[in-house]
Amino acid sequence: MSERRMWMVRAERGGRLFDQFKDDGIVALGLPIGSIEKLKTRQEISALIHTHMPSWSTGKVSIWAGMLHRFQNEIDVGG
Repeated sequence: MSERRMWMVRAERGGRLFDQFKDDGIVALGLPIGSIEKLKTRQEISALIHTHMPSWSTGKVSIWAGMLHRFQNEIDVGG
């Protein structure tokens, strides 16, 4: 049996942006750090987050870096 992955992507609290996301065919993560498009590793993403969010704990930075890295490198339509 092949492994199936499931991703949960929410459209803001209470799904308030669901219609907009669906209509525009988008999924987004909101964190005011700029583009991560050219960053290849979780460590690079962590460094960028830490630069923009210096008061965040190491744990919080790590959680966000993991989410963003997986979002950028693993999520795929139909995957």
